[in-house]
Amino acid sequence: MTTFLARLAGRGLPGSGAGRPHSATGARPVRRWGFTGVAVTSLGGPVILVEYLALSRLAVAATSWPLRPAIIGIGVIMVGFAPVMLINPDRIYDSLITPSLVALWLSQLVVFAVYPRFAVRRRKRALPAWNLAVAASAFAVYGLWATIQTSSI
Repeated sequence: MTTFLARLAGRGLPGSGAGRPHSATGARPVRRWGFTGVAVTSLGGPVILVEYLALSRLAVAATSWPLRPAIIGIGVIMVGFAPVMLINPDRIYDSLITPSLVALWLSQLVVFAVYPRFAVRRRKRALPAWNLAVAASAFAVYGLWATIQTSSI
């Protein structure tokens, strides 16, 4: 990947003709920061949008809020929280890593715990489903325990 970006940025391998303008007008090629900006925009934006939509659906399902006020309220909170993240991102990250990991392990534990019921409804064998659920739940419990033990709180 680095070689590809170097070629596009005009710093290719010896003998590749890199270093010359790549257009008839003599325009300089896009530098590495340009590719980084495109990658962040194209990957980060959709991920944030999908998380925003999932969070709004979760808020509607977990509460009795109507959909439109939930979407607007969560959007206001996310936009209002963005400048706070820019003040000291390392502190925010350190403060939120443990609750995020605890939420991750708990959500995985719920999925693993209900898998046998899902398997039985799909007419699968119950014993392998229970074995998988117990093993996966053990990993989730260990992950939860390790997260809590190594947290800086």
